Amino acid sequence: MKEPNETCPDIDIIIKELDSTSDELGNIVNITNSISNIVSNMYSDMEILRQANEELRSYGNYWRDEYKNLEREYSMCESLN
Repeated sequence: MKEPNETCPDIDIIIKELDSTSDELGNIVNITNSISNIVSNMYSDMEILRQANEELRSYGNYWRDEYKNLEREYSMCESLN
């Protein structure tokens, strides 16, 4: 009967590869979480920008209406002269 080969070194190599893969997966998870946080913050920033745009639009509409009112008043005054 033939003596079996020693398998412990092979097992050690596989365990090291599994540990390395596990570490790499942990890094991937950390990177994925970081990207997720960045994207979430960007959504939040975009909503802040949306609010600022709405305020700017409202401000512009107010002054456009004021201008139209003044223009109407001016036209009425000119027609009286």
